[in-house]
Amino acid sequence: MQASLQCGEMTTNLHTINALRSFLLALAALAVAALLAGCGSSSSPPLNPATVVPASAPLYIGAIVQPSGTLKSNTTASTQKLTHSGEPFSSLLKLLSPSGHQLNYDSEVKPWLGQQAGGFLISINGAKATEALTNSFSAALSSSSIAGVSEGILRTLLGGKVSQGAIVLDTTNEGKARAFLEARAKEAGAHSASYRGVSYQVDGNGYAEGIVGKFAVLGSESALHSVIDTEQAGPSSSIVHAAGYAKLSSSAEPEALANLYLRTAGLPSLGGLFGGTEQAYISLLPSATSLALDIDTISSAGQTGSGLLPGTEAAQFVGQLPGGSWLALGVGDAHATFGQSATTLRSLATLGSKLKIGSFSLEGVFAPLLSNSIDLNKDLLSWMGAGGVFVSGNGLLNLQAGLVVASKDPSSSRAAVAKLAAAYRQAGDQVTSTTIPGAEAAVTVKVQGFPVIVAIGAGAGKFAIGLGPASVQEALNPSTTLSSSANYQAASTTLGHGLKPSLLVEFPTLVSLIETLGLGQSEGISTTLPYLQSLATLSGGGGESLGNGVTRARVVLGLQ
Repeated sequence: MQASLQCGEMTTNLHTINALRSFLLALAALAVAALLAGCGSSSSPPLNPATVVPASAPLYIGAIVQPSGTLKSNTTASTQKLTHSGEPFSSLLKLLSPSGHQLNYDSEVKPWLGQQAGGFLISINGAKATEALTNSFSAALSSSSIAGVSEGILRTLLGGKVSQGAIVLDTTNEGKARAFLEARAKEAGAHSASYRGVSYQVDGNGYAEGIVGKFAVLGSESALHSVIDTEQAGPSSSIVHAAGYAKLSSSAEPEALANLYLRTAGLPSLGGLFGGTEQAYISLLPSATSLALDIDTISSAGQTGSGLLPGTEAAQFVGQLPGGSWLALGVGDAHATFGQSATTLRSLATLGSKLKIGSFSLEGVFAPLLSNSIDLNKDLLSWMGAGGVFVSGNGLLNLQAGLVVASKDPSSSRAAVAKLAAAYRQAGDQVTSTTIPGAEAAVTVKVQGFPVIVAIGAGAGKFAIGLGPASVQEALNPSTTLSSSANYQAASTTLGHGLKPSLLVEFPTLVSLIETLGLGQSEGISTTLPYLQSLATLSGGGGESLGNGVTRARVVLGLQ
């Protein structure tokens, strides 16, 4: 394929088609595909793929793959700033044709691709998906580009073993679209089949593709059947007319490049990650200098927890973190977020243990959370309230970082210090009791293979674990708070709508720290650094009421 930043947006079209391997491109679409926009335009009225997606689908993503006007110019501008490349996702083309056939957008795709694309999910095996992502994450980060990272993750997600779903594409020429699909099916050794009078192609792994009405549909065979059922029953049976989807989509901001609808009851594996949220609608809004995500939610009656979504409780806690922090992330109520799904916390710890800082592994730091000697629910989550992570300083001498959590039961949080100390000893680490101002119980740990002393302390109604005693002291009793800092005020301004940040990152400081510590040439970091240099800030906050029971959170990525 030939692509440049004048027509580099074509990659989104190809990337969207790539999603044809499975529903989960939909998830990647917000992070990858929607960053680029399609060239050209269609003289036919755009078709909305959501009109043939079953109302029962727990997840749906829609995207404008051939935008025009301001949306196109904003998308192009943000893509240029973010990637510094004319073909940032070209390697994703490999996923389109397992046989090795080299696709040409102009001759094979553009003649039939319409303006809109959608992806939906019928089911997902959360445990398998988490395990697969965890195992592939570290390897993906060692790739040479955003494309490589995306390709590695997509290969894991689109293997067909963790999900059932499909991609639905608007077409402007059904005959040419059918010919394209049949050619790809032939390469894959697929055979013909039919359902309710609609013919399609399916391979030995159950991957199917065909034309349903005026849409090209690619995904699992069961998902394709559901599209046929919905198309024949009419739009009233589609997700467009589902009450939650209709309410949330009507509240969303216009000019979104992509949107995601999520019904958490249909995805129980998500546990408490979304707090009391029953349904969510996420919109991607590009501008010339930023990419914003609006996260509109409908919560269960009487539920106010936001889980990992930016919320007011998390923002209040972030405001109390150390004032010099250039990275801060808050979580509302840790017990509400993870308490009913300790396996999720353990999975996150597994993921963290695979990360490296230069040549140093974080495996030993996360070892207690993976130890059988720690009951995550009883020993930790049961007493945890709101929490946050912070990093301050720009060099080895003044670097401070830590995790701090409000304690609902000070005696239990003090006991947790001893529990964690025992788990570190069991792992073969050197543990020493110590005194930290403001802490009622504290230890330091020399973790094997990790260059910095880890300190753990509880006091002042909080629990903290950080890089050295100074980090824990500052976490428990900060000399200044973040709410009075310039970074915090700037993040509030960026978010607007009266939102206070529960997430903020200053990327120039992060880049400076990486370079100061001599990590710029380290494996993984060296390939990520150019993209970090394209970023300015990351801000997130929530709690804005839109009426009708809809609440909005917002995340804004500022670009250099």
